[in-house]
Amino acid sequence: MAAAKKVTASDKQAVAKKVVTLLGKRYKKSVAKQDRPILETMIYANCLEDNTVELADQAYERLMDSFHDLNEIRVSSVREVEAALGGSHSADWRALRVRTILQQVFEKKYAFDFEHIRRKTLDLANKNLARVAKLTPFARHYTLQSALGSHLVPADGRMSRAAIWLGLAAPKLSPEKASDALKSSVRKADVSVFCHLLRCLANEPRLLPTFDNVSKAVPEGGFDPLTAPARLAELLVEADKPARRKTTKKKVTKSRAAKGASAGKTATKKRKKAVKKKRVVKKKLAKKIAAKRGGTKKKTKAKKKKRS
Repeated sequence: MAAAKKVTASDKQAVAKKVVTLLGKRYKKSVAKQDRPILETMIYANCLEDNTVELADQAYERLMDSFHDLNEIRVSSVREVEAALGGSHSADWRALRVRTILQQVFEKKYAFDFEHIRRKTLDLANKNLARVAKLTPFARHYTLQSALGSHLVPADGRMSRAAIWLGLAAPKLSPEKASDALKSSVRKADVSVFCHLLRCLANEPRLLPTFDNVSKAVPEGGFDPLTAPARLAELLVEADKPARRKTTKKKVTKSRAAKGASAGKTATKKRKKAVKKKRVVKKKLAKKIAAKRGGTKKKTKAKKKKRS
């Protein structure tokens, strides 16, 4: 794999467009519009981080359906909130974050309302959200981009590793810094679609090992973004190939099973023959015994006649 070359922002934008085209053919390009209040958007972002949209939607709906309102979530235990999130991975951490966010917001204004940041500039809104405990950089960026329409590219851990593999972010960048790096590669109008498709790619089960081990496979100079479309096409082709089966072991087990079956059949045949022989022998013995008994009876009758 060739080392990454110095590329301009326009080059990265062209690469990002090609990546979107490739991924758009594989995944659904439509993105559902989010019209939640600010606080609910923060909670949803917590469900979405390092997760698929489908699983995040399910976790968020279960959470909201399990409690009467946000105040009930705030006063519930972490375990109760975790149980409501269902089978979502890292549900314990998500539950802790949700409850901490609600507690801090309520303690400041005694109300579950964070809509005031809509009237603030991006910098002030970002500072307000940064003060919320347990609100991750991804959740903060997602809230600013989704609810306020800011030009930000919210990337979580999985998305940032995929972006590094594509060469759109430098190796070993944190998710927050990777989000900043992606901002110059994606136009504001394309952020929603790009993030959606990158999330689909980063969370595809058969591709997870590739991106999770990206830090161990970084070539000298980093990944070249100019080769990203070709590398991505090859990766998707490999992902679509059926999983390799260990045919040798299966053949061995089949032959063993066949041998065992044949051995079982021969054993049953031998048993049947032995049983038949025993029956024949028993019949012969029974006939001999009957014949002997019949002979002795005749002799006794003859003796009795002579005596009489």
